[in-house]
Amino acid sequence: MRRGPFFSSGSTCHRGPAPLFARGCPKTAEGVKSPIMAVWDKTVIVSDARHKTMSRIKSKDTRIELLLRKALWHEGIRYMKNYPALPGNPDIAITRYKIAIFCDGEFWHGKNWAEKRKKINGNKKYWVSKIERNISRDNAVEQELFHLGWVVLRFWGEEIKKNLPACVWEVKEQIIKSQCEEIEMVDTIQADQNGQQ
Repeated sequence: MRRGPFFSSGSTCHRGPAPLFARGCPKTAEGVKSPIMAVWDKTVIVSDARHKTMSRIKSKDTRIELLLRKALWHEGIRYMKNYPALPGNPDIAITRYKIAIFCDGEFWHGKNWAEKRKKINGNKKYWVSKIERNISRDNAVEQELFHLGWVVLRFWGEEIKKNLPACVWEVKEQIIKSQCEEIEMVDTIQADQNGQQ
């Protein structure tokens, strides 16, 4: 089967080296399938298929988010999901300890981007621009959250899928650290108050 600008669904209505045309293409007055119509028709189909695929990609409640959320809940860790009160709407926000958690897909958020960007073939300009905007936005959101006093934890999708207990432990570790800081702060305030009396 030929693959290229005149991709065919397998129809054999045309002989010779000329491209095979997609089934269902409009015919000319002479009853011959037109290559221009065939290409246009196939382009529309590919475009629709791409649109359908892209529209199914979730921006929230993804598989990796659900895995991590369920594991945290099982450990007794309570949180807000897709928290709109913070920059970047963290996938998981543990408000009591000011911990914002993001579950990032490797492609969309540019893991090993220096290497991966070289491997993009189709529509390279669009995808490079899109992923680099995502990386830039992630960095800006992290800075904003840091200035608001939040700790940001980011997990790659593969980390969550392959080593979920380690991800949960990292969150728990941060909670313990926040609790210790809270206790130290309370002790400092009490010491200052006792000193003033």
